[in-house]
Amino acid sequence: MPIITITRGKFSGGEEIAEDLAKQLGAKCISDELLRESAKDYKADEAVMADFFEKNPNFLDRMTSRRFEYVAFLRATLLGMCEDNNLVYHGNAGQELLRDVPHALKVRLMLSFHFRARRLMEQFDIPFEQAEEMVRQIDDDRTKRTQYYYDADWRDSSRYDLMIRMDGTKRPFIENTIKQMVEQPRFQPTEEDLEAFHKVHFLSKLQAIAAAMLGAHISMMNLTYEDHVVTLEGSFPTSDVMKLDQLLDQLRALDEVHEVVPKISAGFAFYR
Repeated sequence: MPIITITRGKFSGGEEIAEDLAKQLGAKCISDELLRESAKDYKADEAVMADFFEKNPNFLDRMTSRRFEYVAFLRATLLGMCEDNNLVYHGNAGQELLRDVPHALKVRLMLSFHFRARRLMEQFDIPFEQAEEMVRQIDDDRTKRTQYYYDADWRDSSRYDLMIRMDGTKRPFIENTIKQMVEQPRFQPTEEDLEAFHKVHFLSKLQAIAAAMLGAHISMMNLTYEDHVVTLEGSFPTSDVMKLDQLLDQLRALDEVHEVVPKISAGFAFYR
């Protein structure tokens, strides 16, 4: 069964291809649902999360480093949805959220400004020049957001396994090409791949739990997981040290965690 991420420009028709492909493969197809599930699982404000991933970051966003918090929620939720290796995702930055899952096929569908602008013009009955400018602005904003949240350029071909130009290409050909690609051996997970995936997923859950507890302070932490041992390294403000205590207790209560090693400086003291 496949894991496929599809990155597509707005008004490109990529959403319909993702949905049709998922039906053919008998896979789940998700996009905006990821925001809702992430908000529910980690008690985050869905409207705030939507703003973070639909609007350009403002000065306050940059100062508080809230991006680490919400990216952690999204990554953990999406990895959880991939547990049965049966998913087509066409939402925000799938190629980055599943960067550590090598058997996930990461696809980019490209349609030129001209065709996308024409679709926008017809949908909203606006002049072509205005529609073209809107499409360029949408892509520019997306570039800024992806750079800010993931330190990556979504237009970079190295972020994908397959890139398809949609101009003049029929939908069946695009869908068949993706299906043939995902059938290649490198996208069929071995037992080792699945074991590695479970580790990546569990680490993402730990990071999301920490982000939910510590908020933007998670940006000052490095959390690792190896052989059932969780290690937290970094610094933490003394004023919020109670939250850190609560997080350590929460991590120690998890069945898969046998030990938690804090290497954290709180204020001017070394925290243990």
